[in-house]
Amino acid sequence: MSSNDKSFFNENIVNVNKKVNMILFFTIPVPIIFAILSAVNIWIVPHLYSLTVFIYSTFFSLLYMFLIKKNVNQYFLMYMGIFVTSGFVFLLGYEGIITITISFAFPPFITCLYYNRKATRYTTIACFLLSCICYWFRSFRVPLVLGGVETPFFWFIKNIPGLIIEYIFLFILTDYMSNRTH
Repeated sequence: MSSNDKSFFNENIVNVNKKVNMILFFTIPVPIIFAILSAVNIWIVPHLYSLTVFIYSTFFSLLYMFLIKKNVNQYFLMYMGIFVTSGFVFLLGYEGIITITISFAFPPFITCLYYNRKATRYTTIACFLLSCICYWFRSFRVPLVLGGVETPFFWFIKNIPGLIIEYIFLFILTDYMSNRTH
């Protein structure tokens, strides 16, 4: 790899890290919107859950911005940004209040912007595992389980094949994109 190539990729990491910083700041209003919608009885989101998401979003957005300003290692910031966005999506899906599946594709697509195939693969696999964990927690809260129609385990097993199919397509797409762009 020539020095021009290295320079291009290093500059790209810096630019994408700045975009990730903006994305992290856009997560802060999400729990505020939850609280507003709950206050007007459009959507019922527990206040503690909204507060937890708000603290997570605010803390990591400010920390990430601080680390960018201090010129911390850009590779560290790249992985931190991927981790924090994955964590945010995990928090959204963890309670089972919001049914999210496509949102788990967000961190792998962000990773594609870094032109790093290895990081994209790891991120996609990690998001798949986080999705499975969210589905497991959600399995205890779905109406069919709460109504006694199904057990949490049966609901989980019944829904995981669809998730696997989604992630197979996501893996193929993000792997192709990250390989093609590099």
